[in-house]
Order: sequence, then C-alpha cells, then structure tokens
Amino acid sequence: MKRPHRDDHGACEFVIRTAAKMNGCRGSSILACCDRIARVHPESSTSEQVIEARWSPERGDVREFVRLSVPRGIVPFFTVLVVLGLFLAVGWRNDLVGTAFSLTLVTASLVVVLWASVLGPVLGARRLWRTQPGARRATTCQISPDGITLDQDGATSTYSWSAVSVALESKRAFLLYVSHTILPTPILIPKHALLPEAVEAARDLIATRVSRYQKR
Repeated sequence: MKRPHRDDHGACEFVIRTAAKMNGCRGSSILACCDRIARVHPESSTSEQVIEARWSPERGDVREFVRLSVPRGIVPFFTVLVVLGLFLAVGWRNDLVGTAFSLTLVTASLVVVLWASVLGPVLGARRLWRTQPGARRATTCQISPDGITLDQDGATSTYSWSAVSVALESKRAFLLYVSHTILPTPILIPKHALLPEAVEAARDLIATRVSRYQKR
C-alpha cells in the first residue's frame, strides 16, 4: 500500500516527533522534546548541523576560564620541585647554604602550586569579573561544521575551524583558542548553556574539527 504523501515540513515534523517518542516523551511533553531535539538535530542534514548555546555568564564560568588557562604541566612540574627540594634539604641538612637553597626551592614551588591550583582561579576570576564588562555580557554561540559564531550585545564575530588552534574540555566547559592574531583569543562555552544531548554533539563536532583537542 502506498504511503500517504507528506511535504518536507510535514516529514520533518514527523521525524522529530518520532524521535521525541523514542526518547521517552509522551503526551503534552512531546512538543517540548521536539523543540529540544530540533535545536540539536535541525531539519537540515547532520553535515549542516548547527548547535546553539545561550547564557548569561556566572562567576563559576570565569573561574573555569582562569583554571583552564593555566598550562596543564605547571602544577605537576612544581610539585616535583617541592619533593626534590625536600630531598635536598634532608641531604644537605649539615650544609647551611644547601639547606637555605633547598628551603627556598620548596617555598617558591609551593607558592606556584597553590597559586595555579587554588588562589589563581579564585582571585583571577574575581578580578576579571569586576574589571572586564565583557565577562558579564549575555552571549549566544553557534557551533556549526563551518566554524563558530559569537554574538554579544549585537556584536557578532565568526571564526572558521582553521583558526581554532587548541580546544580544551573540562566537566564544566569548552575552551577554544582562536589564533587569528599574534595572541590567541580564548572563547569559553559553558556546558550549562547547552542541552545534555547538545553537549555530546558539540564535543563530537569540536573533536573532529580541531586537531589539538584535549580533555582536562
């Protein structure tokens, strides 16, 4: 028996509603689920998929930005120096100069470790929040196979994937570095701005488009 004809819009609606039911949506909740699925899986093909994130920055977002901005190897490196300094202090316990050097090495390394892992993210985020208006602006970000588009208070910037040199992912956010200038421009996309299914889609898209993709 020949199936009834549906136009493109009707077919798209049918597919989205079917996907909503498969995701456990029933009754009046189908419309809400359709809207969520459509934002991650639009009516276009998956190769033209666009993922949208909208958020008003929180203090936690700025802290995560500062934390991810710290090079990954700093804390382990200076932790090793702390241990090395302690061993030297024991070995040079009868040498005044050696003991002074060892204790200085331990103290300086501990300061760096505490700053990079604890104090820096808190104090640095507080300073950015107070002094940088852009850190508090409502932001819309569109992630597509062609690149990233940011909109802050009507000011729109578009970056191709070839301009993204590094992508970092943590439990809270994605941090992308755009190298269109001498100093890379960081772009933070908090995960709370994305639907749960959109987080996975964004991860797959970023990981396939950026060669230097790392998880923190």
